[in-house]
Amino acid sequence: MDSIESDDMYAAVKLFEEGEIIENSTKVLEEEKWLREDEDTPHSLQLTDKLKDDLSDMDVNEPAEVSANSELILDTQSCGQRALLNCVQKVHEIAVHVTSSAKRRKQMRKIIQALKLELRAVIKSIKVCWNSVLAEIRHALLLKQAFNQKLTIRDKEWDMLGELVQILEPFEFATRAFSVQAKTTLHSVLPTYALLRMKLDKSQAHLGALYGPRDALGIVDALSAGKAKLDEYYGMAKENNLTVLASALHPGMRLSYFQDMDKCSDTGPVLAERAKKLLEYLYEDYKYTQLDSMTGSAVQPTATKPIVSGSPAESWFDSLLKISPGEASSASLDSKELRDYFDGRYQYTSGDILVWWKVCMLLYM
Repeated sequence: MDSIESDDMYAAVKLFEEGEIIENSTKVLEEEKWLREDEDTPHSLQLTDKLKDDLSDMDVNEPAEVSANSELILDTQSCGQRALLNCVQKVHEIAVHVTSSAKRRKQMRKIIQALKLELRAVIKSIKVCWNSVLAEIRHALLLKQAFNQKLTIRDKEWDMLGELVQILEPFEFATRAFSVQAKTTLHSVLPTYALLRMKLDKSQAHLGALYGPRDALGIVDALSAGKAKLDEYYGMAKENNLTVLASALHPGMRLSYFQDMDKCSDTGPVLAERAKKLLEYLYEDYKYTQLDSMTGSAVQPTATKPIVSGSPAESWFDSLLKISPGEASSASLDSKELRDYFDGRYQYTSGDILVWWKVCMLLYM
């Protein structure tokens, strides 16, 4: 995780509430309000006059070199070279420049109005704020002509930025979905990773065919790195018994989700078997706990836990990670309740899963 570099950056992060859409944040909407109000005010300056000021202090004909204090540029000075900005970094440099003072913001408003562009604010991304790079690029695409007044971004770079928006939007959707308060989300972890992996695969295939070995901007390699990082966290989620249980206990998923090879690939059967054994064990444990509480007896289950290898101190949940799909079930499916649930007897269509369980748990009794 990137460290917070200054108090100013930390203060900027706090401007956004959890799960807030950046384009609808108070600061952005205020800037767009100024744009609309300024549009009704006559301006005597021409566009060419306004560009003579500090909005045109960068070379617009050649790629700009990395500034010493740039936030997003790789440090190559140790190699005796100065790296050129890529298209994302160019957009960010312009956004940083434009938003650095009230005077520059006002000048950019006049440029946007003179070019008759959609009245949208320039958004500056923040490294520690989710989806802010996407918001920065999305607004830059709407203000393409205005951005080109400051620093030349070639057409193929703008095309690449458009492709990048398509890649990032599923991640934005996922982060918004997980930021909703008072809503269960644990069951969504595995399906979300699977969906994002599928989206990255499609994007990589599309861009690989589009650019091939001529991928000068390195977007295909970047996607490979992104997939590797996603797979790392996806693997961690698969190893967590809580995420597996939460998915299996979702009435719209149960075990059938894990058996779908398109969603879970070759790990699906292993996860399905693990989820089944977890539910069987917890069901038996809960059943005897309930019996003890009602009768006061000391009845104990005799054959609910499978015999597994490992040290005596190894927990039941940890040992389940080693069970293979071909291993015999640890508990019989004589339980009608478990059989009905695994078979999907009571269908789930949509809505709050906690409401579904409240209604359907009586049917399993």
